[in-house]
Amino acid sequence: MILPQSADYASGATVLLVDYPPALEASATAGADGVATVEFPAIDSQYLWRIERMTTYCAPAPAAGSAAAILVYEGPSMTPTRIRDGSASPGFDVADQHAPITLQPSSQLVVQWTDMPPGTVCSVSVQYQLWRRIIASGS
Repeated sequence: MILPQSADYASGATVLLVDYPPALEASATAGADGVATVEFPAIDSQYLWRIERMTTYCAPAPAAGSAAAILVYEGPSMTPTRIRDGSASPGFDVADQHAPITLQPSSQLVVQWTDMPPGTVCSVSVQYQLWRRIIASGS
């Protein structure tokens, strides 16, 4: 892997791989409306995330042919323009590093399941890289 060099010119920015933190894990229970939502804390303003792998699991799994779905947002806003991934297979779904999701500083990862049977426990595990944005100071 080639890492970027520090920005040493008058303007611009670069990013530097800092860490592979432990996986983020969380669960939510679908309410009477069939919606379960997991909101992770906002990303520090000095960093960004590259999500390499995301695995979801629901118990009980939604019935085959149901309208159940999962959407992944770059939050905190959950508008259609903020959708970064999704699946019509929310019961067990895996996304991988061939199409990583980049989340910008101060945003947050929000995962939402819809049309789930009420009481369904929906879980997500997220493996990601932590990158630091370095802004050139200029001379």
